[in-house]
Amino acid sequence: CPPGCAATVTSVRRRIREDSPPTPFKTTAFISAASSLGYSAQRAMSMAEDLYTAGYITYPRTDNTVYPDDLEEDALLDAFVGSPEFGEDAETLLEQDELVATEGDEETTDHPPIHPTGELPSRSELSDAEWEIYELVVRRFFATVAEAATWEHLRVVAEAAGRSLKANGKRLVEPGYHAVYPYSSASENHVPDVEEGEELAITEVRLEDKETQPPRRYGQSRLIETMEGLGVGTKSTRHNTIEKLYDRGYIEDDPPRPTALAMAVVEAAEEFADLVTSEEMTAQLERDMTAIAEGEATLDEVTDESREMLEQVFEELEDSREEIGGYL
Repeated sequence: CPPGCAATVTSVRRRIREDSPPTPFKTTAFISAASSLGYSAQRAMSMAEDLYTAGYITYPRTDNTVYPDDLEEDALLDAFVGSPEFGEDAETLLEQDELVATEGDEETTDHPPIHPTGELPSRSELSDAEWEIYELVVRRFFATVAEAATWEHLRVVAEAAGRSLKANGKRLVEPGYHAVYPYSSASENHVPDVEEGEELAITEVRLEDKETQPPRRYGQSRLIETMEGLGVGTKSTRHNTIEKLYDRGYIEDDPPRPTALAMAVVEAAEEFADLVTSEEMTAQLERDMTAIAEGEATLDEVTDESREMLEQVFEELEDSREEIGGYL
């Protein structure tokens, strides 16, 4: 673009978008939120279990994302009125025209979603970390009964020297649940209010040469979400599985990365006993155990099938004992 050139605004498009509140906490979602605060899956669950034992939150191992019918959201909010940390937000929520909790896709009858019980601890009763986890659970409950947020999105297209220049902005019109749940991003991107046909002075031209970056490593919470999607493990075991991988020297650092030992074990297993490396084998065992609990299969049927699978794995491993030793 020669000195003094300008860009002509060719398109200005505005739209209003509603930003729905989050659904109630199940175990996986709680671990993911706690991870954003810097807590490992194991530590987050350990503190949640302590808070549950003390009577401050409900049982933290659950797949449920729908509050039970007997939960009175207004009564639970009322328990926080007068609290120095939560009272003002609780009062604001109680002033809403309608108090309707969000619902997720999963509804089970064993345990409710993770939420505060209404029994409030004082700050001095909890460590800083425990309080941070407790506040996360409280504010997640607040968010699920709050109103939706509203954003205005602005897209501006301008033409300069035969090239199309685009800018996207957004501003928060109604904060809604963001006012009580600071863990969800509410950052705005300001773009000046312009009109079609307007001439914009170009003060700087900058060209950036970038390369495609590899995808980021999975963090612990993303690993747990992936395990859940594959049907591997349960709400009670997934975070323990990751901790065992650390303890046994198969992963290191955070985000976790496989060690040389882990790579050798996986390569050897894929070469000589590929069934044991398949998530399908573990997922099948999980489905079978659920079937026992639901009365759709018997213990003998499942254990017989499991023995057959494991016998096949051990035979393959035994036959390749020396080759596997070479890998390790």
